[in-house]
Amino acid sequence: MPIKFFFDSENNILYEKGVGEVTLKEFDDYRELLAKTELRSGLRCIADYRTAVVNLSYEDILATIEKTQKAAKGLQNVGI
Repeated sequence: MPIKFFFDSENNILYEKGVGEVTLKEFDDYRELLAKTELRSGLRCIADYRTAVVNLSYEDILATIEKTQKAAKGLQNVGI
């Protein structure tokens, strides 16, 4: 998977790194994987996509933002 991540649960920090070509499918798969991770409110995220090639259209970017915002609101609603 072109998006690698490590969740430091003790410090509530999510480290993520884009590797190679990252497509809309990889972002969707990554979001599903994160949904299975014990994320808590106050989460800090460090993301590094400097060496990744992100091939998303404008519409893909908007869809990704919308899905991420919905997922984040869902986490807040369940008190995580």
